[in-house]
Amino acid sequence: MPANVLIGTALHNLGTADTALTTGITASADELNILDGATLSVAELNTLTGITATVEELNLLAGAGAAVASGTQVALLADAAVDYEAGDLDTEAEIITALNATNGKINSIIDALIAFGIMAAE
Repeated sequence: MPANVLIGTALHNLGTADTALTTGITASADELNILDGATLSVAELNTLTGITATVEELNLLAGAGAAVASGTQVALLADAAVDYEAGDLDTEAEIITALNATNGKINSIIDALIAFGIMAAE
């Protein structure tokens, strides 16, 4: 068989195979070309199934899971007393002093949470 007939037959078969390969594909060339250069695996692509969040919503989660404090370090808060026993705070002044110390520590923690952006300010 002459070479030109062989080439023609091969081209015809290639065209037939191409049609068979693309039967049922409804995506456009532009839609398929979006994947050009993608390096993700099938498992990684399937992970996206069902996600309805926007890019902006996902970006809000960047770094979530591990709180990372930044900014100016606040002074160390000494441990609050937790070993009071009946009779330790006999006077109103002693009770008020203990409550003020505890409330001061709580307020310092709240200030730090606000400063680090972990808690909203009023």
